[in-house]
Amino acid sequence: MAAGSLGDFVVKRADGVFSYQLAVVLDDAAMGVTDVLRGADLLDSTPRCSSARRSVCSRRLTTTCRCSAHRTAAGCRSATAA
Repeated sequence: MAAGSLGDFVVKRADGVFSYQLAVVLDDAAMGVTDVLRGADLLDSTPRCSSARRSVCSRRLTTTCRCSAHRTAAGCRSATAA
């Protein structure tokens, strides 16, 4: 993504809930996270998370990585499987 092409994005929804991008960045910063590994299903969120992190946290991530989500035999993401 070209620098400056991200544009604005929602950080707090109309119902008062904070966005995933802001929540995860603040949570990571509070816990001192230096390496991030999240599912590839969140790949679209990466530029927004990176932008939010640069805005609210001076500490840089050492590693950011996305991987394929683990799926059950039924094809459901294991994180959401009952």
